[in-house]
Amino acid sequence: MIPGAMMGLCLGLLLDRPVPETALLALFGAVGVGFGGEVTYGQTIGLLKHPETFAWGLLGLTLKGAVWGLLGGAVLGAGLEGGRIARRDHILAFLLAMPAFYIGWRLINLPQMVYFSDPVNEPREESWAGLLASALAFLAWYYARRPKEGPFLPGRFALWGLAGGGFGFGGGALWMAYGDALPVPQQWFGWWKMMEFTFGALLGAVWGWCAWRNRAHIARHGDEAPLPALPRVALLRGIFFVILVLLIVYATPGLLAEAFSAAAQGGGPWAGAAHTAARMTDNFVVIGGLLAVTCLCAPALLWQAAVTVTFCHVMIDLVDDLPDYFEAMPKTALFLAGVWAVALAVRGVARREDPRLGMFYLLTWVCVEVATAKTFLHGEFLEEAAVHGWLHAAFAVLPDGMVVLGIFLGSAVLSSRLAARTMRLP
Repeated sequence: MIPGAMMGLCLGLLLDRPVPETALLALFGAVGVGFGGEVTYGQTIGLLKHPETFAWGLLGLTLKGAVWGLLGGAVLGAGLEGGRIARRDHILAFLLAMPAFYIGWRLINLPQMVYFSDPVNEPREESWAGLLASALAFLAWYYARRPKEGPFLPGRFALWGLAGGGFGFGGGALWMAYGDALPVPQQWFGWWKMMEFTFGALLGAVWGWCAWRNRAHIARHGDEAPLPALPRVALLRGIFFVILVLLIVYATPGLLAEAFSAAAQGGGPWAGAAHTAARMTDNFVVIGGLLAVTCLCAPALLWQAAVTVTFCHVMIDLVDDLPDYFEAMPKTALFLAGVWAVALAVRGVARREDPRLGMFYLLTWVCVEVATAKTFLHGEFLEEAAVHGWLHAAFAVLPDGMVVLGIFLGSAVLSSRLAARTMRLP
């Protein structure tokens, strides 16, 4: 969700979209890119390591990246349509994506009709066909409901995402195949991160290029059918909204999965269907779709959903990877403290007359801060630092981590300066 939310905020700033449309873009970007996070690809990368399976692994990674970009681009392009698409049509598009995901997963992924993971050693459950079916259903609905005038933005962003995602993921995976053989000091390079940087750079570049090519149409869309202003939320209502979002993202799918699992264990003619439903509710196509639908029904949630819910996953990543001797730390309390701090900051920024730049700064820098903390909260590093000092430990234990962290920090500084410059332009 992180790059998707940032992409939506970037486009809102660079195209000078109004505040409501930028908030919608941030949410649609987070949800659309988050959908692709359902894809499993670790074992597919493993296929690249063997000459006899190299071509199949490369094909699988290219396909998975292309599907990721296709669906993410479709959702991002839908956000850029602004008020030209009725709210009920946005809602129905997300609702249609859910059963479409099940159909694609059930017909192709579940029986492993076309399979890009290891079928023998702990085979992973794939979902790329489900995401492809969701993308096609999403695009078909928007195409049927599109305005007669102007370009079909969900389709254009989807096609550019298809190309950027395929080349970015497939091409980026070559770092994993050949990185170890390159004549460079290996300790300074994390080839998995190089793969992710390549994927993100190409996917972001093609979406930025698509937005630039269609900037005149996008500007006219806002003039023709602007979105209504976002309502300002009082503190107590804001807290209620955040709790509602957290329940939708976490509690609701979990409760549904437990209920369906209980029904499946009871046997009977519906046991198979209940078991399938239990598995289906625990994926981001359902979770993210429900999140988008809720925010479309209650636009006051948009900023909290786009920024705070994205940060929820950042904090989960942090607390899940804490070293073992942090077990005594109340991880739930740490998670809630971080999330509530960001939720209150989002509420404060949202009350400004123009919160777009502030939201970009907030999301960028809280993510960098957590990435920095996660880098140094590393058991081996802390042990080395206690003996030889932090600076020595950083480059002795985590040389590749220092490179990645340097890229994060440099990117954050540069993008923040460019964002400020953009807002100063007439």
